[in-house]
Order: sequence, then C-alpha cells, then structure tokens
Amino acid sequence: MRVSRVENLTSNLRRETLLAGEASFGAELRPVAVANADGSFRAIENRRAIVRVDTGEPLEVVSDVYKLVQHREILASVEDALARLGLGDVPRRVHMMRGGAVMKALFKIEPRSFNVAPGDALCPMIRVGNSYDTTQRVTMELGAFRRVCTNLAVGGGGIFAEGFRSLHAGDIDPAKTADSMAQTIESFPRLVETFREWQATQWTTDRRERITKELGGLGQRHAQRLGMGFTSPKTATVWDAYNTATEYATHQTRTAAVAYRLLAEINNAFTGN
Repeated sequence: MRVSRVENLTSNLRRETLLAGEASFGAELRPVAVANADGSFRAIENRRAIVRVDTGEPLEVVSDVYKLVQHREILASVEDALARLGLGDVPRRVHMMRGGAVMKALFKIEPRSFNVAPGDALCPMIRVGNSYDTTQRVTMELGAFRRVCTNLAVGGGGIFAEGFRSLHAGDIDPAKTADSMAQTIESFPRLVETFREWQATQWTTDRRERITKELGGLGQRHAQRLGMGFTSPKTATVWDAYNTATEYATHQTRTAAVAYRLLAEINNAFTGN
C-alpha cells in the first residue's frame, strides 16, 4: 500500500529560534462555569479550563492546583541552555498537535557526533515535549540522528528516558536546564555503544519473531510494512532491522503524532522494555 501523504520528522530542521510562529501562542487558566436553567451561570469550584489566548479554544479542564507550563517558556529555556553550552546554532523544529495542546520540539546537536561504524555517523537528537491537555509532563528525551539516511530514533523508555528532571514540577530554571541538557548530551556515547552492539549482532529468526510480536499492537498496516523490511535479505544485523523500523516511522507515516508513537513502540521493542 502506498501512502499518498507522509510526514517527515527530520525535514525542515532549521537554525532559527522556535519562539516565533505557531509555537508563540500563550495559554491561560480560566474559570469553568455551567449554565443554570434560568440562563445564569454557576462557577465549578476547584476546576479551571486551559484556554488558548489567541483563539479562545479550550484545551483541557484541570484542578485549580494544576501548574500550567507554557510551551514558549520551555522552548526559551532550552534555547538559553543551548547558548550557555555553546550549542546555540543547531537545527531545530517544532511540531504542534491536537490544536496546539501538545508540543514536541527537536534539536539536532551536530557538534557531538560519533561513528557507529565507518561512514555511519550519529549525532545526539533531543526531543522536548509539553502538553496543555495533561497527556504528558514536561520532558526531554535523548535520541539519535543518523546522517546516512536521516533517520530519527527518539525514545519511549529505557536508555532513551533521559533528562529534564528539574522541569517536571513546572520550575524552569535556566541554569538547571543547562545542567540537565549537558548531562543528557554527555550520556550519548552510552547510546552509541548500544547501537554498536546491535551493528555486531546477527538478526536471527528468533529475534525477528520476538520483536515482530512486540510490535503487533501497532496495527496491521504498520506491521506489514515493517515485516517486509525485517525479512529483507539486506537485513543482516539488529542495527539493520532497527534502522528499517525507524526509517519507516520517521519518513513514511502520515502524521507527526503517529510517527512519534511508532518510534516509542519501536524503541521499547528493540531495547526489551
């Protein structure tokens, strides 16, 4: 089956700030009320609505103690952290989903590259996420950008679950953010070592069947497409199979939301989490 329109997560990575355009809108907490029979309104105690300031669109109803962290605050903090680390001029891209309720931004840290094998270079890829619909806390995850095919491996657990502990409570401190960013980038060589092990590990029938089974929840279409790559004669190592899977998720899915979901499932399957 050919996909008529596909999302490419690693296209349009640019060097300018992410604080303009669709990432710049603000959100605020507003009272929630219900209409009475006589046409008046009654406030609902202990509840607030998260509302887009630019459109007035409600995104979620939360408790009155919920800490609202703005997308643009997080992006500004990360931009500042990169500058503090001497990495300010790196390609980046933001994805807005669910009407702006969910934000994911990618930063490609080109100066910190490593080789998995001769001619096969990886550089750290950091994904920052936030949501106004309570589907995720403020997070930062470490992944890899593979130059030879522009694949992206950004994760959903295990060795990919790094960083931004200081932001989980909504406290955005530029110095702490820079420290978390530095620690995350410094952990990248460990991720490269894992990939080197995969490059040297044969893609056996048993391993293929186990990972295919773990990816069974992705849906029939995705499973079929991945299965074709997993059984290709060119797939000789675990590294080959992993890149077959991430290439599909990065370049051949229809939306950014689907791509990110598949990447998380693929990483969990290959790391055994």
